[in-house]
Amino acid sequence: MKQRVAIARVLANECEVLLMDEPFGALDALTREKLQQDLLDIWEKTRVTVIFVTHSVEEAVFLSSRVVVMTAGPGRIERDELIALARPRDVSAPDFNGVRRQITKDAYQPREPGGSRRALAGPPGRMQDAGYTPASLAAFSIQPLRLL
Repeated sequence: MKQRVAIARVLANECEVLLMDEPFGALDALTREKLQQDLLDIWEKTRVTVIFVTHSVEEAVFLSSRVVVMTAGPGRIERDELIALARPRDVSAPDFNGVRRQITKDAYQPREPGGSRRALAGPPGRMQDAGYTPASLAAFSIQPLRLL
């Protein structure tokens, strides 16, 4: 309930950015899924920019149009991934799981430094890749329209 009140407060003030730092981390699975869907419904109606911090790759891919992976410390942007999956998303779909697996694999696989944003969609064989260094999964965002 506190999360819903906090979101309502932000929307009532017509803020342009909603920052959510692991808001669903302490919830049971059913409540988390319900609030994730509520957040997506709010986003569909308002198109407010949401910065959503989570350590769950599945949650990030489910909610996000863009995933930003941060290093563990110091906190620096390590990857910037566009999630080009159609909505609504199905966590059991092969393309969804292909993106989820690719982000998880990339986060722990050493790469050459450098690279830029890339788009992830469909099975791993169709994903475009750019070189990145290893990272710890930390921060993700939904549709950051005005930021970065």
